[in-house]
Amino acid sequence: MDAELITQPTNNSPKRLDSCASIIRKANDRFGGEFQEWVSVVGGELRTAQSLLSVNGDNRSEFSRWVKSKFNWTRQRAHQLMDAEEIVGRLSTIVDRQALPTNEGQCRALLAPLALATRDFATTGHAPDQMSARPGVPVGSLS
Repeated sequence: MDAELITQPTNNSPKRLDSCASIIRKANDRFGGEFQEWVSVVGGELRTAQSLLSVNGDNRSEFSRWVKSKFNWTRQRAHQLMDAEEIVGRLSTIVDRQALPTNEGQCRALLAPLALATRDFATTGHAPDQMSARPGVPVGSLS
């Protein structure tokens, strides 16, 4: 991933929000067919913008207006991309690049199982690869 496209939030200024929008536009132009890199940049910048806007008051409406005015996206679409960024980020630490999702729809399909595995890990202390699809049944059990 290119370092010049990824920056850290420094303050709550409109200039920083413009920077987020600019970085997203550059990612749109630059990464085209490379979904993993694109969503990593776009999702991260959307999170930054959301957090900057949340300091100013009503996060939902401010963020909705911002993504609509800058990219003609709905708030729901922005959240789908932020979720996709999270999925790709988590999976990139455990699977080969070729096995990563290649579009946002694939990430959406993985979101619910990943949320369940995360919740189960938090409550049971077992890593997802140690958990059974059915609670109380050990992995590899024929029961």
